[in-house]
Amino acid sequence: MPFVNLNGSTKIDHLSDKITESIINRLLSRDRLHVMSRSAVVRFKGKEQDAHRFGTELGVDTVLLGTIDSHNGGLLISTELVDVANGWQLWGKSYECRADEILDLHR
Repeated sequence: MPFVNLNGSTKIDHLSDKITESIINRLLSRDRLHVMSRSAVVRFKGKEQDAHRFGTELGVDTVLLGTIDSHNGGLLISTELVDVANGWQLWGKSYECRADEILDLHR
């Protein structure tokens, strides 16, 4: 799903789009994993994060939700993988970095 920009800044908004696209592209390289395209999920940008609603509308079992915010001169990126059927969080992680380190997070 599109990452939510908690800051409201246009720079952060652009970065959240790029992070969403990067994650989709990285997940596509996994065998036996089906990932919705960016064009399929972009319609949910700006909507309240509701894993059940998103998953039901897209016909998927799990949804990756994320937020990005500026924090103490850096960035705070939070993610969670949610089971659509029951709302359970299957995985989650937060990343904190300086803004100039963002490109190193995906390595």
